[in-house]
Amino acid sequence: MKKINIYFLIIILLNSITLLLIVNLKNKHQIYLRNLMFSEIIADSTISNENDLNSLITKNFKTENKENFIKYMNPKAMDDLSLIKNQYKGNDSDKFLAVSILKYLGDNPSGQICGVPSLGKVVFDVEKGIGCCSDYSKAWIFYAVFFELKVREVNSLNHTTVEFYDGKLKKWVWLDPFNRAQFSLNNELLNQYEARKTTLFEQLNIINLNEKRLNIDLENYEGYNTSQLSTLLWKKGINFIEVEEWDSRLRNFMLPKPIRQLILIITGVSPGWLMLTNDSLASYLRILKAAIYLLIAIYSLVNLYLISIIVIYMKYPRQALPIKA
Repeated sequence: MKKINIYFLIIILLNSITLLLIVNLKNKHQIYLRNLMFSEIIADSTISNENDLNSLITKNFKTENKENFIKYMNPKAMDDLSLIKNQYKGNDSDKFLAVSILKYLGDNPSGQICGVPSLGKVVFDVEKGIGCCSDYSKAWIFYAVFFELKVREVNSLNHTTVEFYDGKLKKWVWLDPFNRAQFSLNNELLNQYEARKTTLFEQLNIINLNEKRLNIDLENYEGYNTSQLSTLLWKKGINFIEVEEWDSRLRNFMLPKPIRQLILIITGVSPGWLMLTNDSLASYLRILKAAIYLLIAIYSLVNLYLISIIVIYMKYPRQALPIKA
């Protein structure tokens, strides 16, 4: 029986180590290994234009019924935005609505609390300035989807933002709900893909839309520098309500947030990412991703081996693992 207990302890230890590595470790480029495992990695050389990128992002993109967001949003904000949408008939109405939504998010975010545990508090807390960039982006998406804007989430290495489709410009446009900022070049609004392609010789302009934080130094904001934009991740879905419903069930088991996130993405409930990076880094990340899956396969085989020994011993205790009296 002592040997059986030892085998059980070994199995638990191996699984615990593997799980902790997957959910908590980042590589040197600050990419979580759990995210890397479920990312489609695209190198610059494989993308000839923005249309190719958009086709890859929209493929199997998970959406959400706009009516599902109603109970999570501020009724007054919804009434105000409905009035704005109905009254403003300019050809730049998509941009006007996208920027108008920012007024109903806290204009002085602390950034000290990140990852509000439930959707029921996201919009409520963000309105008070509580939350980080991912919370602000999620709250903005709630309103944008309800008012029928086409939207998606885009991440640099440590900053979460959004993009919306501008019907006038006929392209995707970038917006940072957390800092209330946009990129422009030669007076034309850009998306993240376009901003990433600009050179040092081009005058990329960062537009500050926050009248109450005009003194913020966006030019030197870490999330906008060249190294951050070298790798971009588009989340392939905005099905927040579906994810929340399953996550609330997992919270009943007192599971830590990283573990719940891993379970949801493994089961296909939570969407993965499309990652765009340079050729050399793409090769490295593909090798790292393959190594992670190989490690998991090895651990799985070790688990099966140990379990088979335990099963055999339980059936044939004397013959399988003779124990001296």
